Amino acid sequence: MADIAYLVRALCVIGVSVAFGIWTAGIGLSSMVAWIGLKQRANAPGTCM
Repeated sequence: MADIAYLVRALCVIGVSVAFGIWTAGIGLSSMVAWIGLKQRANAPGTCM
């Protein structure tokens, strides 16, 4: 039964790390898209960050 518990724990850790990676990648992608959209929308001089 120790092997099954170890396998369940390993799967849980792998699932959490994969979900965290997808979450951070989604946040980075959406922020990059928003930044590019803001940069393209604000073409007036002085508004570029």
